[in-house]
Amino acid sequence: MRRFICLTLLAFIAGAVLFVGAAHTRRRVRRVPESTPDPEEYDDTAEDCRLPEHQNCSYRWGCNCMPPLLGYMRHRRFFYSPRNNTCYLSLINLQDGCNSFVTRKDCWNSCVRRKPKPKPTKYMGI
Repeated sequence: MRRFICLTLLAFIAGAVLFVGAAHTRRRVRRVPESTPDPEEYDDTAEDCRLPEHQNCSYRWGCNCMPPLLGYMRHRRFFYSPRNNTCYLSLINLQDGCNSFVTRKDCWNSCVRRKPKPKPTKYMGI
């Protein structure tokens, strides 16, 4: 009988230790920042941000494009903010296109992590 009580007590203590350890190591839930795209923040022209026929964007410059707001198919998507150098979940639905990402990780890998370089300027002369 004593062995049964000792084993029960030992199992209870081991379970309590595991429960407390699991509670301390659980991941914190981070809130995803939400925002609405500000047109004054984006400096590229509509021609630079237009999708080519093969539907790919040059994300070196596409991250500085205004996210596509109008269109038939729109979804909750992430967009890159050059002013804040971060990705936001759009409060309004966005269309597929440049600077419109399905996941925050895609946005981060394409824009924030690379920190897009500005376009080379064309100059006349020498």
